[in-house]
Amino acid sequence: MLFLLWALPGTAVHAAIRVQDDSGQWVALDRPATRVISLAPHLTELVYSLDAGKQLVGVVEYSDYPPAAGKLPRIGNHAGIDLERVLALAPNLVLAWGSGSPAHAVGRFRRLRIPVFVSEIKELDGVAFTLERLGRLLGHPRRGAQRARAYRSRLRQLQDRYRRDDRLRVFVQVSRRPIITLAKTHWMTQILSLCGGENVFDLSVPMAPQVDTESVIDANPDVILVSDALADVQAAKEEWRSLSVLTAARRKQIYAFPASLLLRPTMRLLDGADWLCPVLEKAGADQ
Repeated sequence: MLFLLWALPGTAVHAAIRVQDDSGQWVALDRPATRVISLAPHLTELVYSLDAGKQLVGVVEYSDYPPAAGKLPRIGNHAGIDLERVLALAPNLVLAWGSGSPAHAVGRFRRLRIPVFVSEIKELDGVAFTLERLGRLLGHPRRGAQRARAYRSRLRQLQDRYRRDDRLRVFVQVSRRPIITLAKTHWMTQILSLCGGENVFDLSVPMAPQVDTESVIDANPDVILVSDALADVQAAKEEWRSLSVLTAARRKQIYAFPASLLLRPTMRLLDGADWLCPVLEKAGADQ
């Protein structure tokens, strides 16, 4: 009888899905998730990279890529999640960001027995690893593996092309008031290393530490990168240019970088590397 059930045309038989997330928790599903809530813009984008956008039923604010994501219901932001709205959407999987999603909301979902996958990408290969696991959870394992292979292949090509021994010291600014930078545990530090740069606040804690002007002057970077997402990005660049004590100011090596590419750990991170690597290569040649 069991054999006949397996053999009947149109009979859906789903193997259990079990993957480990970046918090070390195991996520188990009886079948691929079809109603997914994303609590981070980068996770929203990764789902679309798997051509699985139709499986998203709710996302957080700033989930703006691809454009189709802008049409999905908003269920909150990094500061708070509308739990009642999430429950009304009846998700069978929640995608959370370990460093950016409200912990109390994640805990509530787990208490309600809603599966939660926590993402905490710190290494460049983490994007590929996440695509593989999301592909399994969403029922697209082959697609996830294919996207991961394409990402890793392109990453290796960039690493081979821009490999260099001498490194430029780089300061990255993501906020003006207060001045906030990125530290060793942020993936952009990995991109800097790939492109021949060295983060001047590499050893700082936490991931996005607050610094002051004097600390930047003491670090004396060769290159300064200011996020183009700042409303006052030009003013921020002019502030650094006015400090002739800085090597970056004297050599005119102050740039606005594409935040949408470099501040989200998605497949487009390598598009950001394609922008950044030539910038640092030219800056090194001009020394």
